[in-house]
Amino acid sequence: WREAIHVLEDGYADGDDLRLAMELLHVLDDGDDDGFIDGGVREYDSRVKTWRTYRPMLPVSTGAAAFWCVDNIRELQFPEAVEKTLAQRAQFNAGAMRHSNDSRTKEKIMWALQQVHSRSFSVMTPRGRARCLVPYVDLFNHRPESPKDARHTDELLQRALRKAFTKGSEEGVHDGEWAGAEPWQVVGLDPLDDESEDSAVFQMRSIWAYEPGEEVFITYGHETSAELLTSYGFFPEPNDGEFVKLYEDVQDLIDDDRFVDAAINSPKSQMEKEQFMWSMLAVEAPLAIRPGGVRESAHLLSALRVVHARAKQLAAIKDDDVPRIGHSTFVWTEGDEPCG
Repeated sequence: WREAIHVLEDGYADGDDLRLAMELLHVLDDGDDDGFIDGGVREYDSRVKTWRTYRPMLPVSTGAAAFWCVDNIRELQFPEAVEKTLAQRAQFNAGAMRHSNDSRTKEKIMWALQQVHSRSFSVMTPRGRARCLVPYVDLFNHRPESPKDARHTDELLQRALRKAFTKGSEEGVHDGEWAGAEPWQVVGLDPLDDESEDSAVFQMRSIWAYEPGEEVFITYGHETSAELLTSYGFFPEPNDGEFVKLYEDVQDLIDDDRFVDAAINSPKSQMEKEQFMWSMLAVEAPLAIRPGGVRESAHLLSALRVVHARAKQLAAIKDDDVPRIGHSTFVWTEGDEPCG
């Protein structure tokens, strides 16, 4: 852990990406061959030799779309992706311009931002959540998952976390008290002992079982192809986690009453449906089309069902767990067949 470059997240004027990028440049450029670094006071820093050795492994460009020119971003031809990517590009450019000087050019800061944005981890520590760069650990590639598979992975991680916490408690180790739900964690940090950073380690666990010689993957999260291209410079084919949102959120869907029968859309009915929709357990789940057919898009279709339901139909709809889509959604029964 002492060789990882990290900053605490949140509560700062500059974003986590920018602060970590500046710290990366500080370690790479202000350190010398003997491992000393000048931060006002010249002192030994174990990160310097490690990262100066590791620097050739860092790419000149990650290919992430957020660092493309504006014209190339517009060629994505997917309005939502174009808008978000342009916004991210503007944010990175503004930060790089704000902190650039003769020794830290805008181009150098943008390079560091590419490394941070595609290779850093967010991890819980006893001092709070930290954003970190860890040499060699950043080489793991992404394995996309469907919502159903992602749910199973989350359950595995939660079980592993509970097991580690129980074992640690028995041994007097309390990492589990502040560990996150990710397959990586910092082990051995003592919140009351600053010197514990010298012995603490960043630990990566395999999520899935592998045979000797096989490549070990991790998951970067439940990302669409556009999000992966924007942040990491690639998109998998196929991408089991892909989806295309038709509505931004529940309110956006409720407000789209163009095709709702006016006879069933009284102010009272609208209010009931709005309350019903906002109370669902998976209210944050994307209202989206997903690959694999109608069944995989059940969340969107069941939400539309609520919007178009009559009072009697609405009374028969309930919020229930649907394992095949990875979360709960609205279900109902027509005849003997469950729907949703």
